[in-house]
Amino acid sequence: RRLVRRAAEALDTGASELRSIRHAAVPGFVQELSDAVADLAMGGATFDVSFSELARDQWTNEGPDRIEFLYAPSPGQPARPLARIASGGEVSRVMLALKSVLNQADDVPVLVFDEVDAGIGGATAQAVGRRLKDLARNHQVLVITHLAQVAVHADHHLVVSKSVVDDSARTEVR
Repeated sequence: RRLVRRAAEALDTGASELRSIRHAAVPGFVQELSDAVADLAMGGATFDVSFSELARDQWTNEGPDRIEFLYAPSPGQPARPLARIASGGEVSRVMLALKSVLNQADDVPVLVFDEVDAGIGGATAQAVGRRLKDLARNHQVLVITHLAQVAVHADHHLVVSKSVVDDSARTEVR
């Protein structure tokens, strides 16, 4: 019993320390994320992080809290769950910004971005391309794009085309 009690106390202490560290990191993290998305045609966007303390029997290897990213696409709008309100292009650009902020700490070997260039062009597309190139220093990055301003930053290109041959659809990768 004593060992179980000590283990439970150590678990509680660790959970409390993790919670404190996470709460302390939020202001700097959301500021870095906001700065990163400003470069990606999302300058008015703001972020926050919501913590919901879980009952002990619901703790996971991710900790004692349920954490949710909150997003407000424009000034004056309330921050709401990112997963529920962002468009596909916005989610892709937020993920790009997030991966940029966490680039050194992230050990995911391959990153895939689709629609990261949705609704953008010009200087914003150039900025997206530069951020993707920067991510490629620590990860393999696969990007599906239609924009030359994004594609120009790649080391390798594949062109996917679809055609109809003898009444049958054919997809070719070059």
